[in-house]
Amino acid sequence: MKKLGLPYVNDKRFSHIFTYNKKRRMDLATKVMDEVIPLLASEDLSMTQSQDAMEDSRLEINTIQKKMEKMRTQGEDESVLMGLIAPELYRIAISLKEIEYALASKTMFDMQRVFMKQVAKGCDKEETMRVMESKIEEFTAPDMDMALKIYREAIALAPSEYQKTMKKWINPKE
Repeated sequence: MKKLGLPYVNDKRFSHIFTYNKKRRMDLATKVMDEVIPLLASEDLSMTQSQDAMEDSRLEINTIQKKMEKMRTQGEDESVLMGLIAPELYRIAISLKEIEYALASKTMFDMQRVFMKQVAKGCDKEETMRVMESKIEEFTAPDMDMALKIYREAIALAPSEYQKTMKKWINPKE
């Protein structure tokens, strides 16, 4: 159960479900699915809100970029970069972290739903585990460290990093 990302310590509904007779276990599985489905919807909403926040920050960065094109000195550029763009990059990093957490939760709830769906169909332990193991490789929480690394670097800007950041975030792609 641990390998599949299912609760196996604190939730006896999963670890002990096959100790019940078939009807009781099917009823319990249906009840658990009814609890999990709204949680999945909640995580979907959380991801959508975070994606919207990221898009808002991206649009704000585009607006700032247009303002920077009109600036005449490097000092003006650096002050705008540190004062206006860095906070937007921070908001993007937070949104990515929220998406990572929501995706990890959604994955966990989906695993629970799939497991209980097999049980609700009347499958026994062996059949349920065979289906789960054949369809799903070892459960791993989604990891967005690579994406977050870019934003962390941008947030930790020092004035000496100005040119790299300008190239990465402000100048048009080559």
